[in-house]
Amino acid sequence: MFATNINSFKRFASGIFAPTAANWVINNRTTALRVIPGSAKSQHVELRVPGSDSNPCLVGACLLAAGMQGIAQKSKPTDPAQGASHLKKKDLQQQFHFPSDFRTAVERFHKPEHARTLFGDDFVEMFADTRRAQIESFSRMMTGKELERFLELA
Repeated sequence: MFATNINSFKRFASGIFAPTAANWVINNRTTALRVIPGSAKSQHVELRVPGSDSNPCLVGACLLAAGMQGIAQKSKPTDPAQGASHLKKKDLQQQFHFPSDFRTAVERFHKPEHARTLFGDDFVEMFADTRRAQIESFSRMMTGKELERFLELA
């Protein structure tokens, strides 16, 4: 729900300061969560995954639901990442890696029971189906660059 369309995934590339995995660190812009140190009144956490194309209401709902689930399950955070996150992906368990494409992300959202527990079957089905429709629609489109390139080869 943080990257809700095909174009959202174009920014999840190594070396451009967008996170590529669910990890955290103190004051580093390459991770999903950036903890910014300060006094007791000024320390905060920056979530770096959602893009400007995400729905802030869905992002907030997701954060609250995941936080409540983590508290209920007494989840412990992983160790903080070290250095540039995109250069250390091999050091992180596979389950924390973000999908590399939109189709995989949609299927990963649709399958697990925890999404259904947090948001309900109806929402998960509707959200996944609307994203699948987007994928199908975009798969039939030809960009100007594709047209230019393939006419050149014809």
